[in-house]
Amino acid sequence: MQRTEQLAELLQIRQLWGSLFWSRDGRYIYFVSDQSGQRNLWRVDALSGRQEPVTSFEKEAVRMAQLSPDGSHLLLAVDVDGDEAYQIWLQPSGGGPPVALTDRPDVQHLTYGPWSPCSRYVAYSANARTPDTMDLWVQDVQTRESTLVYADGRNYYPMGWTPDGRKIIAVELRSNADTNIVLVDVATRRLQLLTPHEGEVFFWPGPIVDGGRRYYLTTDQGRDFTFLAIGSLETGAFEPVAVPEWDVEAVLSVSESQRYLAWCINEGGVSRVFVLDRTTGVSAPLEGIPEGCVWSLRFGPREQLALSLSHPRGCDDIWVADVTTGRIRQVTNAMPASVDVASLVAPRQVCAEAADGAKIPAWLYLPHGHGESQAPVVMVVHGGPEAQERPSFQPFYQYLLSHGVAVLAPNIRGSTGYGTRYQRMIQGQMGRLDLLDLEACARYLARHPHLDPGRMAVMGDSYGGFATLTCLTRLPEYWACGVALFAPANLLTFVQTTQPTWRRYMEQLIGDPAAQEAELLSRSPISHAANVRAPLLLIQGQNDVRVPISESQQFVDALAAHGKSVEYVVYPDEGHGFVRPENQLDAYRRISRFLFQHLLRR
Repeated sequence: MQRTEQLAELLQIRQLWGSLFWSRDGRYIYFVSDQSGQRNLWRVDALSGRQEPVTSFEKEAVRMAQLSPDGSHLLLAVDVDGDEAYQIWLQPSGGGPPVALTDRPDVQHLTYGPWSPCSRYVAYSANARTPDTMDLWVQDVQTRESTLVYADGRNYYPMGWTPDGRKIIAVELRSNADTNIVLVDVATRRLQLLTPHEGEVFFWPGPIVDGGRRYYLTTDQGRDFTFLAIGSLETGAFEPVAVPEWDVEAVLSVSESQRYLAWCINEGGVSRVFVLDRTTGVSAPLEGIPEGCVWSLRFGPREQLALSLSHPRGCDDIWVADVTTGRIRQVTNAMPASVDVASLVAPRQVCAEAADGAKIPAWLYLPHGHGESQAPVVMVVHGGPEAQERPSFQPFYQYLLSHGVAVLAPNIRGSTGYGTRYQRMIQGQMGRLDLLDLEACARYLARHPHLDPGRMAVMGDSYGGFATLTCLTRLPEYWACGVALFAPANLLTFVQTTQPTWRRYMEQLIGDPAAQEAELLSRSPISHAANVRAPLLLIQGQNDVRVPISESQQFVDALAAHGKSVEYVVYPDEGHGFVRPENQLDAYRRISRFLFQHLLRR
């Protein structure tokens, strides 16, 4: 296979984008996928594996979908060209064109548990009242009348309804590490706080059980890692169910009989699925699935559990487990037959030590035959920063590895998955604490016996793009080149211009522009642009509302002012990340050419 064809084949492998759910009869599993060239809703026959599209959007992208309780309609959250101005659409599940329930391009509409038990009402959050606040709304899908249910200047996101259809369970999002669970009475519009607390505590609701009296949740209250608990919807009191030494992820599902609960542990990045028999109180691991990452799971009829799973040598696929028999089978297989799975590389966990003694976990991918000579290496920094690099299928990593290029993917302080304290260390410290961790990783690579210290590159998108620019401007001696995508360059202007509903979170994470102008500038790559030595490829989406295009343009102008050049590419029909596969392929062809030009030489 030609190398350019190999890249195209790897990058065009279907990706699953959540929204995993079953048809009422248990025949089909629905999921969002980009295999049509756009993110659309698909379904797969759970027995035969035959797939078919459910929606056929070309310009719009489906971001979320859910089936009504009576099985008659599908609810879709859709945006255009990555603009994140999500609108809600309704489509008959038996076929027929979708219809827009909302049509306000200036408003974001978000929902995670929309349908009322009677299938007549949908709940969503929207910033229609004020641009910086997400309020709770309910729409009657028969009359199309929308009603503002609750607003108090905070951000709320509906997660589901109580079985009687009277109340909505929702999350109040204060920050990624500080949330509340609330109940809102739709008729009286009164809010009941279920999780009062002081300081920063994370709470996230799971399934409602026992006739609406109780619900499962995950929280880190009093601990460094999130644990599984069950709480009362009447009093708010909760008690632990499982308290492991790693995070219990907010990936929970209860079977139709409510006998079984499926839940997931993030063990250093690897997913461990457990099934709790609620009648006996016994939890047992789900055996027989590859070691990787479970992104979502959902029970269907007859105690069948569907999972979306990815691992280093296997792309996003759907598996089904019968929890009563333990039988597990793979339903989809998106890996092309032409890809030699044996040639794919699984990473190993390594650790770099920062100057202050902190241990920085990372995943190291070494190409086959790495002991024969020193390989070039790309350090890839994930976005967030409150996110986690995990051992899932990474097609671009595998493409680099097939060309003899190693990859280091670190989880610097601020990453999730290593405890609440580790995650919160980044607050107010971007461009300061992370600099120590990035330098620790650079030193680790420079000293590694199988890696070439003269051929090191750094790459990342979103926060990872910021980290890339930080490396090139403040640690310039290490890098042969860098690639930054959708990258904040000026922390002051970034906080001021990011999408309105994010600004309160960005001020907490990064700093207050009004009170900390000089400090934010000092921590920004743009203030150190004169130090750039290595070639830079900068990629941006025109419609990016998270990191506006002005951030990239500022950095391009700053480099020009210092007599330095940059390869700058803007995609007019993309936002924050790639929605269109053709743009993703074009971008990664550019990136691979750029990296190989500067790394595949002595």
